[in-house]
Amino acid sequence: MRSATTVCLGNLRPAGRVTYRVRPAGEAVVTLSLSDRGRGEALASHLHLDAAGIPLSERLTGVDYWKNPIDERFALAHGKAAWSSGQEKGEKTVARPAFYVTGAGSLLEIGLLAAALLENRDHRLPLLPDGEAWIERAGAARVAVGKESRSLTLYALSGLAVSPLYVWMDPSGTFFGRYDGFVTVVRQGWEAAAPALIKEQTAVIAAHARGDAARLGRRPPGGLAVRGARLFDPATGTVTDGVTVVVAGNRIRAVGRDGEVAVPAGAEVVEAHGRMLLPGLWDMHQHLSDGDGLLDLAAGVTTGRDLGNDADYLLDLKHKWDTGEALGPRVVLAGVIDGPGPFASPTKVLVDSEAKARAAVDQYAALGYVQIKIYSSVDPKLVPAIVAEAHRLGLRVSGHIPNGMTAADAVRAGFDEIQHTNFLFLNFIPGVDTRTPERMTAVAEHAAEIDLASPAVKDFLRLLQERKTVIDPTVTIYEDLLTGRPDRVRPSLAAVEPRLPYQMRRTLLGGNLPVPPGKEQRYLDSYPRPARHGAPPPRRRDPAGGGDRLDRGRHAPPRARELRPLGNPGPGGPAHRHPRRRPRDEARRRPGHDRPGQARRPDPGRRRPDAEHQRHPARRPHRQGRRGLRPRGALPHARRQTGGVRRARAGGS
Repeated sequence: MRSATTVCLGNLRPAGRVTYRVRPAGEAVVTLSLSDRGRGEALASHLHLDAAGIPLSERLTGVDYWKNPIDERFALAHGKAAWSSGQEKGEKTVARPAFYVTGAGSLLEIGLLAAALLENRDHRLPLLPDGEAWIERAGAARVAVGKESRSLTLYALSGLAVSPLYVWMDPSGTFFGRYDGFVTVVRQGWEAAAPALIKEQTAVIAAHARGDAARLGRRPPGGLAVRGARLFDPATGTVTDGVTVVVAGNRIRAVGRDGEVAVPAGAEVVEAHGRMLLPGLWDMHQHLSDGDGLLDLAAGVTTGRDLGNDADYLLDLKHKWDTGEALGPRVVLAGVIDGPGPFASPTKVLVDSEAKARAAVDQYAALGYVQIKIYSSVDPKLVPAIVAEAHRLGLRVSGHIPNGMTAADAVRAGFDEIQHTNFLFLNFIPGVDTRTPERMTAVAEHAAEIDLASPAVKDFLRLLQERKTVIDPTVTIYEDLLTGRPDRVRPSLAAVEPRLPYQMRRTLLGGNLPVPPGKEQRYLDSYPRPARHGAPPPRRRDPAGGGDRLDRGRHAPPRARELRPLGNPGPGGPAHRHPRRRPRDEARRRPGHDRPGQARRPDPGRRRPDAEHQRHPARRPHRQGRRGLRPRGALPHARRQTGGVRRARAGGS
């Protein structure tokens, strides 16, 4: 048996292939090759499956999206499963069939997992190392290419993250394709059917979203009043106790002390009981998809700025959120313009002439966009025309720094904003091709050499200030790329990792640039953090020349983030006391507190919502550095998965 599928990115541009074949001896071989702006996986999985499609053994080798080496092994024999990789190692007694999910091969194995779930009588399987997956029929479509047609079934596969993954299967129960809002996978030779499948899947998701909106969305007809709140004012950075806020429609109508603000008759009143009340948050750099709406609102994000998406997809999503057909934030639209070439962004809007560049700006303006984002492959000669046309129409201009320009050049050319901190450092690292991953690796290798107090840097900062250029820093991308390691949870997400289901937590491992031999400390030094007491000051290079100097107290090597169980501040950690504790709520809401007024214990117990109070078992003192993922049973707040989330889009920079 042999099959192949094509992998496409956001603009349905072919970017890779997945192949599947079975050798005469029964060994299945699955390969993945993906090319995305100089990044992308190259993986091969050799596995043996039983008659029900359950892996009995597997070896996955190759490189991940950032080109880190992958060597992952799994074996199931005599009721015991064992697995190992550069990220984790473990074993487990298995009493019934369970499907092993690799840490790095999700695009490879999603079809095999779906087939195994359909083969199982109740369409549900335990996962290894931990978790559970299940599959449900969600829709159907008949597609045709040329004279050949095919009936396909859409399934929702849950258990890998917080919302289902959708897969298309043919009548034989074999994987045909999938779409996650950005990546499209479709059987080779059937690429022309992808738009029809996407349209049908989008309709299915929209129907579910309408149900969620009807069930969860509420618009109090008489308005809303929040009373007894602790109000945070971002303008002053202060908190005021005992505040009432009145909202009518989508406007705040009154704010004042409790008892001093009239609550309109018929308004729904929410008693805050001293809880904090915040203004809606803005997420200033997103690439939105259907699953982000509820997640944004749950996090308090009421406005999101999308800085690169398919226009048709995004406008449809915005319409559903604006009209209440689905739940999501307000959306600020920014449209990407790039140039053609081997490192072009996955966008439909590629320009190679001044006429095309101006037409692209005009089209975005006509669609209601308020900003243009210039990408790295745009010819620098076209930048003045894009900027002039955008400013003529009242649009802001931002972006990456096109190859051949510096950040200072872009500011002088009229950029109102620059995306990503790395481009600021590249202003002082000449000769870097900003279309390629070198825009990250060069910063990792040389940022530590730059003297941030040098005249050249001060002149550049003065230019930014004079032109009022806004910086969209996306700092956590570089925290992960420069200081993360394959066997550690991404530093930017380590604080929330213990709260997540096990399969989601595994996806947080790695996400870093490959570190060349001998460069580990240099990569750490290049991510600036406040100096620790006693840390040796690194040497810095003046970008304008003049040799090295010691830059004391400026950027010490960062400490590896310590990963502790939820609620544990670690040995010697500070007692945590809430300034306005409510006795009954506080013990329930905050892990590690058994009664009001109790400071955190060094090794706290936690209450599960549906289990007896338990204490963590005794453990050795915590240490700095890596920590392996523990099974979900050891993390009470991650006991159950509610569905599967699409893998975060790699490489936003």
